Amino acid sequence: MYSINLRALHQTAARHMPVSADNMTNTIRIGDRVKVFLDSNFWKSEGWFEGTVVRIDPYSKHRQFYWVKLEVEVEAVQGGKSSLISVFNPKNLKII
Repeated sequence: MYSINLRALHQTAARHMPVSADNMTNTIRIGDRVKVFLDSNFWKSEGWFEGTVVRIDPYSKHRQFYWVKLEVEVEAVQGGKSSLISVFNPKNLKII
């Protein structure tokens, strides 16, 4: 399986996406159902995709990577498909 780090995606998408009120008040946890925003600069399909948080890895004292198992497989612009992606910026996640 091919997995992709979305750090650069999040920097781009954060400028274009409003912050969800849920993300400001709720903590994202393993098992949460979420929507993930994917930007067309990095993915062949842009938009929100549903999935489940399966792992959270610490990055620093205040940041972490959220690993999300998507319901569908997505294809990166550079090639490769994946249904497991890492999300660095929680602004690109919405709890559903």
